[in-house]
Amino acid sequence: MADRFMQKLIFLYVIACCIGPAVLSVNAGFMHVSIGRMLQPIMFVMCLYKIMSHPKAYCLQMPLKPNTYSVCFFILWLLYALLSCLWTLDRYSWLRGYYFLFGGVVVILAFSLYLDSVKSIKHLLAVLMWMIFAHTLIGYYEMLSGNYFFLSDLSRLGVYQAYKIPVSSMNNVNDYAMLIMIGIYSTLAVHMTSKKRIMKAVSMIFMIMMFIMCVLTRSRGILFGLILSMVIGSLLYRQLRRKLLSLAILGLMFFIIALIMLSSLREYVTGFCTEVFTFNVKENSSDFVRLNLILNGLLFLMKNLLMGTGLGGIEYYMQNYAVLDTLGIMNMHNWWFEILVASGIFIFCGYCFFYVRLLNHMWRCSKHSNERDVSNLGMVMVGFLTAFPIASISSSSIMGADIIWTYFAIIIAFEGIATKYGGMSDTT
Repeated sequence: MADRFMQKLIFLYVIACCIGPAVLSVNAGFMHVSIGRMLQPIMFVMCLYKIMSHPKAYCLQMPLKPNTYSVCFFILWLLYALLSCLWTLDRYSWLRGYYFLFGGVVVILAFSLYLDSVKSIKHLLAVLMWMIFAHTLIGYYEMLSGNYFFLSDLSRLGVYQAYKIPVSSMNNVNDYAMLIMIGIYSTLAVHMTSKKRIMKAVSMIFMIMMFIMCVLTRSRGILFGLILSMVIGSLLYRQLRRKLLSLAILGLMFFIIALIMLSSLREYVTGFCTEVFTFNVKENSSDFVRLNLILNGLLFLMKNLLMGTGLGGIEYYMQNYAVLDTLGIMNMHNWWFEILVASGIFIFCGYCFFYVRLLNHMWRCSKHSNERDVSNLGMVMVGFLTAFPIASISSSSIMGADIIWTYFAIIIAFEGIATKYGGMSDTT
């Protein structure tokens, strides 16, 4: 009974975290509490119930699962973050960061405890596909009409309207681009595992529209991450090579035709290429700021003896102790350096090991699983995990991005399920 209730709650949570805080949320002062975050305490209680109701069975089974390290690492990170409260200089920001981390760990633990079949993973990915496609349509509408229903930041509204930048109900264009990227891989998973021709055709159309939207966001990290993932995927998987080549040729043909017919498109492409493919580290440029943020962060890390500033501490240090000018930008704008600077060298090394291990498990699933759906899902997860390291440097911070925690929770849950179908030994 509890398992069925929790599985329904998980599906509701996935839907809720796709809606975006700009649509339905409660302003708690230092953060917006969305519907998904309201469900996290219930998920936490259900996790405790699951563990305490069968403590011996859980203790015996957990070491045998391939995702044990993944779950334990995030619990360890949560405990270390609690300890860092002793030396952080900004307790208010620490509390906010800890709330985000706690919610993410609860989601990972809940998904790993209550999702027990490939079918449930496929259903969640299908939910993500439909929800994120709705955001894709909203993005097209915003670009064509100039109307932004969910954007409350008036300082950004004029810029987004002038440059025709989509954002939907996300906080900014980079967060929106990350959402669409997750939608691309969720849709690819539906396409690879569906047995109905109509769903394969629909998912292919969705993927093309989402990919075009990713390009239109002009988010460099997302674009380069996708390109890297496509190149690696075509090299590793023969079944993807033909599809990617066909899509590339078809997309190039339509693009050339449109480029010849529309002069306005030629101007747009010129501006797009200048913005995306030009790296400028001169003073006052975006790349200049990002470089100085990293260098300042490394200085803060050394100042704290490699133990980290504590969650939320980067912004405080950047405001009060920055050596290099960041033009008023306080967030690290790089997920990997955010982990290193805020949580220290030990957590950073543990996260890197977790990531490589997870990627290795997905690779082995894709190549050696006895079940076709498991193999295809492993292939899709490999694609996302190869794109994410570059894509994650676009947003100012993804600590509070529920959709990213949710997608990793799905991958980690799948990591624990996949051992039933071969490809990974129980002790891996």
